[in-house]
Amino acid sequence: MIFIYILFLHERKIERAHRKLFIGLFAFLAIIICKQFQTPIFFGWIFEWKYIPFLLGSMYGGRKVAASLFSWITILNIYSGSEHMVSSLIISSIMLLTILFLLLPYYHQQSKLKKVILLMVAPIFFSGITIIFNISVMTDILENFGLFFMFGLVEAISVGLIVFIIEFIRESTIIKEEYFESDKLRVVSELAASVSHEVKNPLTVTRGFIQLLHDPKLDANKKAEFLQLSLQELDRAQEIITDYLNLAKPSSIVEGQTHNLNLEIEYIAKVMKPLALLQGVEIVTIAKNECFISGDCQKLRQCLINIVKNGIEAMVNGGVLTIQLFLTTDEIVISIHDTGVGMSKKQIESLGTAFQTTKEHGTGLGLMVVNNIVRIMGGSIEIESIEGKGTIFKLFFPQARQHKDKK
Repeated sequence: MIFIYILFLHERKIERAHRKLFIGLFAFLAIIICKQFQTPIFFGWIFEWKYIPFLLGSMYGGRKVAASLFSWITILNIYSGSEHMVSSLIISSIMLLTILFLLLPYYHQQSKLKKVILLMVAPIFFSGITIIFNISVMTDILENFGLFFMFGLVEAISVGLIVFIIEFIRESTIIKEEYFESDKLRVVSELAASVSHEVKNPLTVTRGFIQLLHDPKLDANKKAEFLQLSLQELDRAQEIITDYLNLAKPSSIVEGQTHNLNLEIEYIAKVMKPLALLQGVEIVTIAKNECFISGDCQKLRQCLINIVKNGIEAMVNGGVLTIQLFLTTDEIVISIHDTGVGMSKKQIESLGTAFQTTKEHGTGLGLMVVNNIVRIMGGSIEIESIEGKGTIFKLFFPQARQHKDKK
């Protein structure tokens, strides 16, 4: 009955909603089966197993299930007209009271081992009570003690095994639920860290521009330019948040939107200049060809800013960051070369994995976002790095169709 319950009902929606009802029903069916398939008669005695489902159904179904099973056992005893009807009624009444007032109040607070031991001892205890209420056959019991002992042992072992299986299944279910819950929390934490990482970039840039605006020697044109760039970066932060709120909606290349990469590279250099100055880094841009790309301009900027920012932060003692743009036979190539600390082969292999990072307080999610954006835009990434000498990120994109046709 346990295996039928597990196969067809356990953890189903209807079972969760009516668990106690189903436990009572299956325990009742088990009692009927035990009543029908009794152990052969010995010297006027019948070995019955019906008290096992009564005990287990009561312990896992609760007080109402215990009371209903007691009622059904009483009805079955009266219906069968057994000569031991009175003693059976007394024994089942004692079992009911013991379950309700001694076992149930603290049974589910015990460990699995204690539960197994407790319910293995219970049948032996109830068998002892049965013998006491049938003292008239004590002589027969003493003469056939081995038989009684074997019956009690089998009953105790059966209960112990069933309890062990039930508790194992319950533990497995709890562990599975905890795993799914922790997996959800992991996804949420990764998403939160990713949002934080992506929003931090435009805020850092904006902070740099605001710091530069404090310079009294700054002319009006530069102030206006820095204010405009700050507003653009704040708008980008808002768009990033919106993108993550709509994360369930798959992104794709926006056909028909063509962007001049030469202008984008210049924009990135301007935006990242305050951070570069703070780190003592010079940004150099080289564009050998005029290149056009189709796709989401904001996502491309997000991608390039992530890589440039990582490159600047990798140059702890200053250096030069070179952004180079050129056109091959089939593709546009954006090369971002820093002269920073570099990476080992193992570190390169782990890039783009959540929470795998070379930075002390990094999340590893910046390059995960970069990989996703490049893939969405139909491109690919290559990374070359030598420890102590620097890193080169090469981004390969297909050229905009209309410009490719003109070539």
